[in-house]
Amino acid sequence: MKKKILLFILLLSTVGIIAQTKHTFMLTGASFAVKENGWFELGCEAFDAKPINKSVSGQAILQTAMGMYNGTFYTKAELEETDVFVIMHVHNQNVANTEWIKDDYTEYTYSAISTNYPIAYDYVIKKYKDDCLKLKDDPTSKYFGLENGKPALIMLCTHWHDSRTIYNPAIRTLAERWNLPLVKWDENIGFSRKDVASGEVQPSRQYAGDTENIGGVIYGWHPLRGKGQYIQQKMASIFIEEMEKIMGEIPVTVRATAKNSIIIDEDEAYASFAFTGVSPWNLTYEINGKEYEIKDINQSPLLVKIEDIVQGQTVTVEPTKVSNASTQGTVSGSAVITFAQENIAPFFDTFVHNANTSKTYMDADSLELKTSTTDNYSREAFVSFKFDDLIKSDDMVMLRLFFGNLIYSVSNPPIESHLIEVAGNLKEYATMTWATKPTDFTPIAETTVEKSELGSFISWDVTDWVQEQIQAGATKATFRLKVKSGGTGLFRFPSIDSSSPNKPALLTVKKISLDIGDQEAAADFRIYPNPFADYITIANAPLKNVSIFSLDGNCVFRTSNLTSDRIDTASFPAGMYIVSYETQEGNVRSEKIVK
Repeated sequence: MKKKILLFILLLSTVGIIAQTKHTFMLTGASFAVKENGWFELGCEAFDAKPINKSVSGQAILQTAMGMYNGTFYTKAELEETDVFVIMHVHNQNVANTEWIKDDYTEYTYSAISTNYPIAYDYVIKKYKDDCLKLKDDPTSKYFGLENGKPALIMLCTHWHDSRTIYNPAIRTLAERWNLPLVKWDENIGFSRKDVASGEVQPSRQYAGDTENIGGVIYGWHPLRGKGQYIQQKMASIFIEEMEKIMGEIPVTVRATAKNSIIIDEDEAYASFAFTGVSPWNLTYEINGKEYEIKDINQSPLLVKIEDIVQGQTVTVEPTKVSNASTQGTVSGSAVITFAQENIAPFFDTFVHNANTSKTYMDADSLELKTSTTDNYSREAFVSFKFDDLIKSDDMVMLRLFFGNLIYSVSNPPIESHLIEVAGNLKEYATMTWATKPTDFTPIAETTVEKSELGSFISWDVTDWVQEQIQAGATKATFRLKVKSGGTGLFRFPSIDSSSPNKPALLTVKKISLDIGDQEAAADFRIYPNPFADYITIANAPLKNVSIFSLDGNCVFRTSNLTSDRIDTASFPAGMYIVSYETQEGNVRSEKIVK
C-alpha cells in the first residue's frame, strides 16, 4: 500500500511540474522501437510531446545499460527535460530473474551489465532513478533543492503480441516489483496465439514484415513500419491509453477534410476524418444533411467514400458526433467536394535521377519521386502548364497526380510517411537532367502522403501562388515535386506519356461563396499576421474550442476557451494550418493560415 500511495504522490507532483511546459518522452529499445515504426512518435504527437527516441536496431537493454554506465546514453539536458522514460526491450529473456541482483547498483561491473539481461534492467532502472535524485544537488537544475530531486517516471512494455512466452511474464513481474506502469500490447493488440488451432497461420503474421520461430511455431516478428500502418496506430493507441493514466486524458476529437476537394466526372469522392484520443472511435457525420454512422474505428485518418454523388453537385460532409468508450468528443471541419470546371493538361513533364545525372526521362511513362535520405537514388519531378485565359481570378486551383505505384528497396526498412513539397517558377523547359535541373523555385504547398493512399489522387492547393502569378501577367508555370522529408519508397505517378487516363492536371473551380451569415462571422473572426511567424493574433476573443491543425490532421494547439488574443506559434514547423473555432452560437468555422 505504501508503494501505491508514494507513486500517486509522485505522479501528482510530476503533473504539477510538467503542466507548465511542453512534455518530453524518452524511449529506448531495439528494432521494435526505432522511429521508422511510428507508434512512439504518434503517441508523442497525441500529447504534444517532444520525442527523444534513442532506440537502435540490433541493440537491447544491454547497450542502454552500457551507455548509462559510460555516461553517454543521455545528456544532462535530456535527463532534465524528460517527463517519462519508456523502455521497450523485448528479447525473449527472463528479465525478472533475481539470482544476480544487487541492492547497490554501483557494485555491478561493466562485464555484468553488458551480458546479463536482468542485471541490465536493474542497473538502468536504479541508475535513472539515482540520476534524477541527484539533480536536487545540481545548482543549474530546475530541480535544485527539491527533497526528492526530479520525479523519475519509468514505463515498461510487453512485446507487441503474446508470442514471447518468457519475456512477457517476466516484464510483468518486473513492473509489479518496481510498481511501474506497463504498456500491455500483448493483451490489447486484438489477437492472440492462443486463438489459433494447431497448423493454422498465426494472425500476427499479417501485420509483420518478417517471421520468427518460437517453440516450433512461426510468428510475425517485426510489425509493419510507418505511421500509416494499422498495427503501428493500434500500438500507439494502447501506448496512449497507458500514458493517459500518468499525463491525463487526451480529448477525443475528429476533424473532417476532403481527400480531394475538386474532382472530375469519373472520380470517386472521399472525406478524411482525423481523430485524437484513444481508439476505437464512434463517428456520426452528415452528407448534405443525411446522417451516417461508423463504429469501432481504429485508424486515423479514416478515408470514407462518398456514395451516390451526383455529377456537378457540391457535396458537404460534416462530422456531428464523435466518442470513444468513455468520452463524448468534439467535432470540427468539413469536407467540401465539388466538380472541376477546367481540367488543364500539362505541356511538359519529366523527372530527374540523382544516380544518372546526365540522363533525360522526358519520354518515361511515369514521374518518379524518391527521398535522398537513405541512398543516392533521389528523384524529383517537374510538370509545366499553360494558364492562358483558362484560370479566372476567382478560381480555386489544385495540382493533382495519381499515386500509381510505390516500391521499397530491399536494403532499407519501409518508412510509410512521405512529406512531398510542390514549388513553382515561371520558366519553360525543353529538356532536363539531374545535372541541369533548375533550383530557382518558390515553395508553394506540401502534404504528407501515406502508403495507404496508393491508388488515389494526391492534390496540392496552389491557388494563392497561381493567382499571384496570373495577376502579374504570367501565362505559364512549372511545378517541381520532391520528397522533402521522411519516407523510403519510390513513388510513380503516370506521366503525360502514360497510357493511363490518370494523367497530371490542374483542376479549377470557382471559390465557393459564403452565405450572409458566414460572411458576418468571417468578418468578426480575423487572424493576423498571415503568413505568420512567432505568434498569431485572433481578433474578438474570447472564443470557444479553438484548435489549430496541420494539413496532415495533427492538432498543434487546442484550448476550450481562448481568453487571450495571442497564440505562441514559434515552435510550429513551416507549412499550412487550419484554425478551427466555435462561435457563441455553437457553429464551427475554420480559416487557413500559413507559416
